[in-house]
Amino acid sequence: MRRLIKYSKSMAIILLIFTLAYCTCKTCQQKDEFIISVPDSIFVKGDQFISSRVGDEFFKNNFFRDFVFSKKIGSEYYLRYNYRSLDYDFVDEPVYFWTDSLGNVIPNKEIVGIPNCLYSPELCEYAIDREDAIHIAKDEGLAKGVREWDVSFRWNAELKSYIWHILSTTWEIGSGDNYKAKGEEIMIDPVSGSVLKKREWQIR
Repeated sequence: MRRLIKYSKSMAIILLIFTLAYCTCKTCQQKDEFIISVPDSIFVKGDQFISSRVGDEFFKNNFFRDFVFSKKIGSEYYLRYNYRSLDYDFVDEPVYFWTDSLGNVIPNKEIVGIPNCLYSPELCEYAIDREDAIHIAKDEGLAKGVREWDVSFRWNAELKSYIWHILSTTWEIGSGDNYKAKGEEIMIDPVSGSVLKKREWQIR
């Protein structure tokens, strides 16, 4: 009986080791697949493109390759990075763009999240934090709304810059496909604190 118990325990340990080894190898293979899907030579071109807009030092300290979401689609590459700042805890934004098979950026496709601060460093110096933005919105008379404001630091494709975006919902009804709402929104320059836009919005 004791031999049977020892044998069972030994088999259980062997099975556990095999399972862990299999899972680890499988995870490694998946990671390798992500890395292989976008060659380093393509990422190097992407690095150079971002550096040309923000400067080498700023790039090294604030931009990080995203191996999970970057991928090859057809003959093109979708490159994604994460823009994070040690100086501003609210800066944690996705950056992405497309390149051809040689790593050349495709200009007529979306280029998101790269501030042009190489020649204008102040564009990456965000003097206005979340609380400042909220105070500015209050001073500008943004409607209080029926629930808490949605406050976010984000890239604005139209302005091609980062903004503070504050959304106020003054009325809403329904849910899902039947959801209807309206309210006001304000866009604030995180560098100067100036109001870039204030307008009404509506979902019908």
